[in-house]
Amino acid sequence: MRIDAVYIALACVITWSGIASDVRTVSATEVTQFFPAVAPGQTPPQPESGWRIKYEILPAGSHTYGSSAVWELQSVEFMRGYKSGQPDWIRILDNLVLAEMYVPYYDGTEIFDIGGSYFFNFVNANSSYIPSRGVISGEVLSDGIVAAEVADDHLRWMDTSNQVRRGQVLELWATLDAANYRYIIKYEFSDDGTIRARAGGTAQNLRSVPVGNHEGMHLHSPAWRLEFNLGAPASNKLEVVERQPDPSSAAAHLVHRPFANGFEGGEIWNAEKFTSLMVTNAQTMNGHEPPHPVSYKLVSLRSGSLRTFREHTRYDFWVARANRGGLERRFVEIADYVRNREPLDGYPVVLWHSTALHHVPRTEDFGAKGYNTWDGLAITMWTGFDLMPHNLWGQTPLYR
Repeated sequence: MRIDAVYIALACVITWSGIASDVRTVSATEVTQFFPAVAPGQTPPQPESGWRIKYEILPAGSHTYGSSAVWELQSVEFMRGYKSGQPDWIRILDNLVLAEMYVPYYDGTEIFDIGGSYFFNFVNANSSYIPSRGVISGEVLSDGIVAAEVADDHLRWMDTSNQVRRGQVLELWATLDAANYRYIIKYEFSDDGTIRARAGGTAQNLRSVPVGNHEGMHLHSPAWRLEFNLGAPASNKLEVVERQPDPSSAAAHLVHRPFANGFEGGEIWNAEKFTSLMVTNAQTMNGHEPPHPVSYKLVSLRSGSLRTFREHTRYDFWVARANRGGLERRFVEIADYVRNREPLDGYPVVLWHSTALHHVPRTEDFGAKGYNTWDGLAITMWTGFDLMPHNLWGQTPLYR
């Protein structure tokens, strides 16, 4: 069945001191959430931070990422407190989308769940997906596909007098129906400006493969596409940040270097160097004295790196110039996008990041007797990355 998106703007906003809700029909769904958040019916305090996110569900066959449906975040803005008495909004991202799910099996079978010949769509969510307790608030949004939950996010900080501040997070999630698999796509937007992207796989058995048989072993490799804004996309500087140890002692130093020497291309995540990417915009400053340029750091969360004969698995990070008529959207073609090695300085760029889940079947994946198809469930496994703010705030957020 084809699932058609419903485009109704949703404003989950708190009205306070001129910050008002705005519900209107537009071409995308808009979600706004301020913090601290309270349960429905309670009076909210003065907002300290907030998120404004616009997205679209692009049905299967309606876009250039591939054949299956994708969930495209088209604008992500963060309110980092106030400036001259008004909410201080900064646009973080112009694009964030899970653009591919590559699945190679140990027997050589390959599946491209988004970019291949499948036409998978999203699961229609319902109220049973929202927990009855344990969240501050939750609902299925008006498109009927994305669920929104606001929850506690554990300790944001603890000071030397042992006083604590607990954080809060807005979680948006949807599920891609991929035959016997269900891919849970989740984005978490924290009250301190952190963004977490997660992909999880759960499934019912399609193969009757006993535990220990290599034919049942496989990997799931999600790939995300990102476009940073930070106020002036063409002015963003992209660097690789790595820890360089001193082999003769416990000392080390931090290395910042241009991504791929300043040209289109790829980079490998190195566990021993704690490889991360830093995006900095020298035109957008924070309120510190002296002010610092705003940055975001991409930190990969992974158990390993997938390599096959496919070119797109050669690197874990890829960067290409943006604004090429929307052609740079298929992750399996990323090596073609960067083959000319065009310089990056002064241009908006597209960043791709892939991680991997290694699924080795176990008896927890099957029923109580035998290894029958459709008997038992694979428990959800997760992978993803964090976007950590660097110098977004002028001081420790949510601390006085």
